[in-house]
Amino acid sequence: MRNIRARRRFKATLIFLLALSVIAFFENRIEAFAPELKILAEERIEGIFGKNLDISIGSIDGGIVRPIALRDVRISSKSSQKYQSRLFWIKSMVSNYRVWDLVFPDKFKRAPRIEIEFETKNRELSGFVKLEGAIDNATVRGYVRIFDSDKIDLEGRIKNGIARL
Repeated sequence: MRNIRARRRFKATLIFLLALSVIAFFENRIEAFAPELKILAEERIEGIFGKNLDISIGSIDGGIVRPIALRDVRISSKSSQKYQSRLFWIKSMVSNYRVWDLVFPDKFKRAPRIEIEFETKNRELSGFVKLEGAIDNATVRGYVRIFDSDKIDLEGRIKNGIARL
């Protein structure tokens, strides 16, 4: 009797560790499993801005346990010349969504939240912005630094496409 319980506990522990290692593996390698997702996101964002900007997403992190995050997003102007100027650099863009939210949209309903850390060329403008809520009615909190000066705190709302800070 004692050996049967010990074997069951041992098997349960092994299955748990196997499941945990598979989840950790997929969590760390989500970018390798979804390069089409990165290309699709780049094309959609470029389409929103009328194909005038060139969007480059460095990496996609998280997804299963951690929230989905885009890192090293570079936005530059499209030009026919060899030289493209970088307009904007988003160090990290973290949402509160995970893969489970896409697979089971009705099961895990969350209020949308995006945290964006950004800077422009030569650090003329840098900061952090946190958007909470739907696009048509969102609260904005964060800070901005202009020419590497002191922080200027931001707080406001976006309602019907109009920002009030």
